[in-house]
Amino acid sequence: MSETITDKPVKKASGWNLWIWVILAFVLLISAWTTLIMVANKHKPAAVPLETSQIQKAQEAIIVS
Repeated sequence: MSETITDKPVKKASGWNLWIWVILAFVLLISAWTTLIMVANKHKPAAVPLETSQIQKAQEAIIVS
């Protein structure tokens, strides 16, 4: 009895499949950074006034003169 082996063509993964995942990862990363920056910009910390030291006041007086 003779058997005929018919091999089905093996479909190889195309290079486009990998590029789709890479592009998808970058889009996800960019959107995460954009969201993070927007939230941080919306919830800024309060400004804290700092006292100027005597040295800074003296330097400013020299520059103005």
